[in-house]
Amino acid sequence: MISWDEAIELYRHHLTYVLRRSKLTVSAYMSDLDHYRSFQLNHQRELSMIDTGAISEYLDQLQATQTNASVLRHRSVLRGFHAFVCDREPIWDNPTEKLPGIRKIEHLPQTVPLSDVDILLESESGNLELDRPMIDLLYSCGLRVTELVTLQLNQVFLDEGFLRILGKGNKERIVPMADATKSNLRHYLVNVRPLWQTTRTTLVFISKKGRPISRQYVYTMLVQRERQLGLTTHLTPHKLRHSFATALLNGGADLRVVQELLGHSDIKTTQIYTHIEEKRLRNAYDEHHPKGKGE
Repeated sequence: MISWDEAIELYRHHLTYVLRRSKLTVSAYMSDLDHYRSFQLNHQRELSMIDTGAISEYLDQLQATQTNASVLRHRSVLRGFHAFVCDREPIWDNPTEKLPGIRKIEHLPQTVPLSDVDILLESESGNLELDRPMIDLLYSCGLRVTELVTLQLNQVFLDEGFLRILGKGNKERIVPMADATKSNLRHYLVNVRPLWQTTRTTLVFISKKGRPISRQYVYTMLVQRERQLGLTTHLTPHKLRHSFATALLNGGADLRVVQELLGHSDIKTTQIYTHIEEKRLRNAYDEHHPKGKGE
């Protein structure tokens, strides 16, 4: 019978070399599976002993301490893992097939006010040469933080004014850049980056010591700027991405265009942004129309 360690290692190989998932995705899957294995072994359950009840017990425990989105992610990982194991061990029934559903709770994306974005981009504090072009790309191009820190020189087309982004699932998309964004990025690439480059790295964003910029650097930098500038909005890379999408929709962009620019594989993922606009219109109606407040 296949063991926990053997099954998880085989699944890691499958994700990496067959499905060609990104290193970040594989790492996240392995972390979830390590947690799952530890829980089941603490209950003296080997892999061959796992049934629907054992998985439900694990998910129930997660629901007591983690967010709805996190539990749904764990459930998806377990479904993929057990389907893979059962393909290799045909005598086993897939214990995830009869798992009860978990209702997905939708939360409206939080955005950053344009006034705060202007302050961020116009501020003269901090590591301007590096931080300003990164903030600009997060907001003006809607990049994910991982897409930002892994951006390669051959993905930047300054003269043409666009980026060629390789997103989730290795899905490629073209994202235009505004003139101001091109100017910020050009200044960094021409006047700053060559002074910092110590190796033959092809990464766009590097530190003053020539090292790759981490995701954590971006998160920490935004929090520091939030405090330094006295902003009321808690800044995160994803909030800037949400703001990019919302600004496009508010400006009249077609939902399909926004989907393509964000790199969403499913239009349903993009539709969440329409709820923000619906809420804004509802509030404006309630505030300004004589019948809006039921008068």
